[in-house]
Amino acid sequence: MSKFLSYCYKPIYVENVSKCNAKTILKFFLLYMAIGLILTFPIKIITDIFNLTHDLNTELPTNIILYGVFIAPYLEEVLFRLILKPIKSNSILLIVVICFSICFFLIFKQNYYVYFLIILSLIYLLVVFIYKIFKINYRRNFKWIFYLSVFLFAIIHLLNYEGIEILHLLICVFLVAPQIFLGFVLGYVRMIYGFGWAVFFHYLVNIFLLTKLI
Repeated sequence: MSKFLSYCYKPIYVENVSKCNAKTILKFFLLYMAIGLILTFPIKIITDIFNLTHDLNTELPTNIILYGVFIAPYLEEVLFRLILKPIKSNSILLIVVICFSICFFLIFKQNYYVYFLIILSLIYLLVVFIYKIFKINYRRNFKWIFYLSVFLFAIIHLLNYEGIEILHLLICVFLVAPQIFLGFVLGYVRMIYGFGWAVFFHYLVNIFLLTKLI
């Protein structure tokens, strides 16, 4: 795990992926479960103090399974980690997924997700604009892109809570602490072992967590 911690401290662009197996994924899964369990205790205290409600407590089990298990893992990996390697095919797929997602959330009247996706698109465009105009070396500054993907991945999970106000923003980092850690794990798996393994790991985590809630 020392390699993982070193990578989190200083993420680097990796061109070629390494071989991965079930044992490696299991190690990261157990690591996330252990850290995630520790991080849930302050979340429980904060939600009780500020009277915040998690959407999963009010959603129907069928909706949880449909989105949380079948849609969210792939969708979120494309939105936040596929583009860590900004080749043309990845960029095209990202655009297609963003457009599809906006239509999907509009149909189901999930306006907050639509707003987030629009903002996310503008952020990506801004990053591309800055790198193109100022001719900044992507690989040399990759760590900032990596950290941005972790931050955005965590922020979108704030939409899972009802009752958050401006005054609550200071405690937001605690509410999404598990997602921040998961973002680092998924980012590492994506860069070192490949996008497919990151999607698989995300599916594994969601299936385990959601089956406990249903």
